[in-house]
Amino acid sequence: MKRMLLVLAMAGPVAACLAQTPAHAAARTVVAQPMRHVGPVTNLSRHVGASTSTNWAGYAALEGSKQFTKVSGKWTQPAVDCSTTPNSYSVFWVGLDGYSSPTVEQDGSEADCAGTTAVYTVWWEMYPSNSIQTVFSINAGDLIVSKVTYKGGTYTMTVTDKTSGKHFTQRAGCSTCQRSSAEWIAEAPSAGGVLPLADFGTVHFAASKAGVQGRAGTITDPAWTYDEITMVSSSNHSKVKAQPGPLDAPGKAFDVTWMAKT
Repeated sequence: MKRMLLVLAMAGPVAACLAQTPAHAAARTVVAQPMRHVGPVTNLSRHVGASTSTNWAGYAALEGSKQFTKVSGKWTQPAVDCSTTPNSYSVFWVGLDGYSSPTVEQDGSEADCAGTTAVYTVWWEMYPSNSIQTVFSINAGDLIVSKVTYKGGTYTMTVTDKTSGKHFTQRAGCSTCQRSSAEWIAEAPSAGGVLPLADFGTVHFAASKAGVQGRAGTITDPAWTYDEITMVSSSNHSKVKAQPGPLDAPGKAFDVTWMAKT
């Protein structure tokens, strides 16, 4: 299939968050798709250590006294079954903010079904200053490593495809970002509402780490609290769309399993 270059940008002013040109980026091609956002958690229903949301599934870490300065993780890009979920979307990312704050500084991979055609890419986003910024194509089965770091007023977002060797680094500033949380998430992106979730089977997040100034830890680090988030249907909150599994003993790894499209 012939593919065409697609770079998405949100109309309107960039406000406090100013994106800059990637330091290294391979060309990428995808099937044209709607403008998509990967934003803050929506319809969060808090419980002790376990919450539900209509767009997030995974884990969030929260630091009460300090601001997070880094988050990282890796996963093998899952294949999507577009025969069962045509015209659907899924994203996998690490990031700062979005759990209890209105911005998200994030990057990761995307697996979509354009009709019944699977499309795999990597991307970054500084929500809400732009939409998903796709950078290059990847394949199902590729090992993806994602990082977001903060230093001296600058956010650095890096995604590396360890299988192909392709990578990019994007830097941006944000004067209003709070760095109040760190996340490892499988998400149904949004475009005027939460989009149908592509059947990605199970994704395994590994090497999940976060840090504040002078300290690094895993999701279960005693210096912060953490929350398990289950994705539920927008129309029926008792219907699970994606379910995170338990954390391993070091607090570095967990699975998220697809359950339903909508």
